[in-house]
Amino acid sequence: MGKTLFRVIINSGGFLVEIKFRQKIDLLWLLTKKEITLKYRRSSLGVLWSLLNPIFLSIVLFIAFKIFMRIGLENYHFFLLAALFPWNWFSASVTMSTETLVSNVNLIKLTRFPIYFLVISTVLAQLFNLIFALPIIIGLAYFYGGGPGISWLIGFPLLVLSQLIVTIGICLAISIVNACFRDMEHIVGVLLSMLFWMTPVIYPLDRA
Repeated sequence: MGKTLFRVIINSGGFLVEIKFRQKIDLLWLLTKKEITLKYRRSSLGVLWSLLNPIFLSIVLFIAFKIFMRIGLENYHFFLLAALFPWNWFSASVTMSTETLVSNVNLIKLTRFPIYFLVISTVLAQLFNLIFALPIIIGLAYFYGGGPGISWLIGFPLLVLSQLIVTIGICLAISIVNACFRDMEHIVGVLLSMLFWMTPVIYPLDRA
């Protein structure tokens, strides 16, 4: 009888843990969905802007660096978009998460929930834009004579996971600092501009 009672308690505890975990996942999904819908709800093209912005920027950079400055890099447009889409995910996540805690202070005071979900949902919403743009990168890879292979299936999820972890960590730190030091949002803008030109996003690594 003691063993039976012990099993019931363990199973009940596991059931409660499973319910709480499922509730947290549902909450994170709702917050992420809110971030996506609020960003594009008043836009005619909606989520397409997540593709058009980096594409237009890549065209400008392509003209500047490939035509005028004559960077001798083969398939430069593919190289540029393959770097711009992940960069835009990181840059937009950091920029938007800086104000996340401050702009949601009423929600934080109203109810109890994992506050860090606000930052994570912002990063996940920007990740949606990257996934949405993936067919363009694959299409360009086929156009330039390549295409996804085994290395893509293994490498891409690992790259996304590593960038996700790093981005969430940076966004959490910046959002907390900005809650106490409001000048942080201006500093972040300057730092992101510096990083864009200092990292090999628009030029190959061997020229860094």
